[in-house]
Amino acid sequence: MPFKKIICQNNPVVLNCKGSFINVLSASYGRSTGRDICAADNIGDQSCHEPTSLGVVMSKCQGHAKCEVWANGEFFPDPCPDTFKYLEVEYECLASKLLYFNDF
Repeated sequence: MPFKKIICQNNPVVLNCKGSFINVLSASYGRSTGRDICAADNIGDQSCHEPTSLGVVMSKCQGHAKCEVWANGEFFPDPCPDTFKYLEVEYECLASKLLYFNDF
């Protein structure tokens, strides 16, 4: 069963799979909705997404039992300046670690 976490800009999110391994399914840093998620005054661009989001989260979390990622400019390039953003991550916990070509 997948887990979904949404974290507002300038805050950390912790993914935790106690005793198992994180498999990141999706990640998006930006904004795709109005004020219903991470309400702020500066939400002019409501259709921005940083294309490297999935790769960034995977590089920090994939295959680990626990990881922390910040929703900020130190982790992600800014896809929409002057818009308050959030990070949305979907992941699952697996009993065994998935291998990728760059694991060899």
